[in-house]
Parts: sequence; C-alpha cells; structure tokens
Amino acid sequence: MIYDEKMLAIDDQIDQVLGAIQEAAIFRQYLAKKQLLTEDEAAVAAKRTFGEKKRRYEELQAYGKYAPGYQDSLKSVMQAKRELDLTPSVSEFRVAETNLQGLLDEIGGAIAGAIDEEIKVAAGNPFFETGSSASSCGGNCHGS
Repeated sequence: MIYDEKMLAIDDQIDQVLGAIQEAAIFRQYLAKKQLLTEDEAAVAAKRTFGEKKRRYEELQAYGKYAPGYQDSLKSVMQAKRELDLTPSVSEFRVAETNLQGLLDEIGGAIAGAIDEEIKVAAGNPFFETGSSASSCGGNCHGS
C-alpha cells in the first residue's frame, strides 16, 4: 500500500479517535475494573483453579467421554467456571469489557455505514450486522 496525503490524514484521524476513546468514561471504567481484577486474590485463585481443572478435563477429553473420571472432571470444571464467573471483580470486569466492546462496535459500524450501508460488521456477537438492519438475511428470513 502506498501512503499518500489522504492516508496520512486518515492515520491522524485514527489517532484522534483513539485519544477520544482513551478519555471516555467507559474506557477509564474498563481500566479500573481490570486493575481491580488483577489485584483481587480471590479472582486470581479462582482463575488458577479453573485453569488447572480445565487442563485435567482436556487431558481426559482426548480419550472420550467414556474415560474414567470424565464426568466428574467435567462437573468440576463447570463448578470452577461458575465460581470464577460469580467472583464480583470478574463479573464487574466483564460488564466493563462488554460496555467498551459495545463502544468499539458502534464506532466500527459507523465507519462501515459511512462507506456503504450494506457492509457487514462483526459486532461482538456471533451474527454479523449491517448498518441498515440487524437482520443478515435482508428481511427474507422465516422469523420475519
């Protein structure tokens, strides 16, 4: 790609957008929750426990669901995941992370929509959205 004056101007505008994002309350809240998460010993311990149980489960998973201890290991992983998810600093971080992702998705959608309303944008969910409609099937779905 050859960089001309227009590309350099776009690069400057990207820097401005990044600066605005970094000044936004959503971003500051994300950073604060991330810091609290890293300092929370209960969350660190829950994450470590989940990781260990997940590794053991993955070792058994290689042998199939009929391996001795498979079901117990699966239940243990699910319980450890639930404990991790219910740790207050983890759930608060995930809310802040989702809020920031929503802002980034909105910015990406606005940029894509300014170019062409039909551009599909990955918006932090398993479905692509277009600028004109949240439906990816153009209104011809069975659910419409």
